[in-house]
Amino acid sequence: MIFLHKSFFFRIFAANFTNASKFMMDSREFLEQYGIQYTRERAYVVDYLMSHNTHPTADEIYAGLLTKQIAVSRATVYNSLKTLTACGAVFSLQITEGTIRYDINRHRHAHFRCIRCGKIEDMPMSDLRNFSVPEGYKLLREECYLTGVCACCRGVETTAMC
Repeated sequence: MIFLHKSFFFRIFAANFTNASKFMMDSREFLEQYGIQYTRERAYVVDYLMSHNTHPTADEIYAGLLTKQIAVSRATVYNSLKTLTACGAVFSLQITEGTIRYDINRHRHAHFRCIRCGKIEDMPMSDLRNFSVPEGYKLLREECYLTGVCACCRGVETTAMC
């Protein structure tokens, strides 16, 4: 039988507490930046989006949180996403018909969807210099969706992870 000193457990607890506090602080700052009231559940959703650049659906976020053993209801995930989207902190994307995906990347970019594997990736987007909005219109957001076959499916060597 192995006996461990109580200071060992304290070090483990302190390390986990520090990481959890850092995560919550980052999520809290993000929520405050958009004027959204902090809740632990919203912080979990924000952290998931920040750490998964896969443009997940609400159900994928919910399943991902469950695999991390985070107790949150499906309705809470949907309500959190609704609030985050309404405040402009997160974009909702409807790249494929009937599926809403979420993107926390606020930098100007396009989305590329592979027709073979279904992966959706962020792509750099150059200025649309020749594009103009008619007088009287107000542009709220630029959206650019590209469809094709990704390098991985084409068998082309790239630095991208397949």
